[in-house]
Amino acid sequence: MSAAVDIIQIVVTIMGLGVVAQVLADRLRVPSVVFLILAGSSSARKGSVSSRPASSGTPSRQSSD
Repeated sequence: MSAAVDIIQIVVTIMGLGVVAQVLADRLRVPSVVFLILAGSSSARKGSVSSRPASSGTPSRQSSD
């Protein structure tokens, strides 16, 4: 698949999860933020955010020993 199709699928999935979270919160009469946080944390990709300096585009610090 092309990158555009992948992005469209991701956006549609996120919007769908948001709608489902809002409907569930309304039906169960709980704050919607509870379901929005659960939907976001369950759909987050593990390792999608890198904390390694080499992959972030910033130069790494080297010791001056």
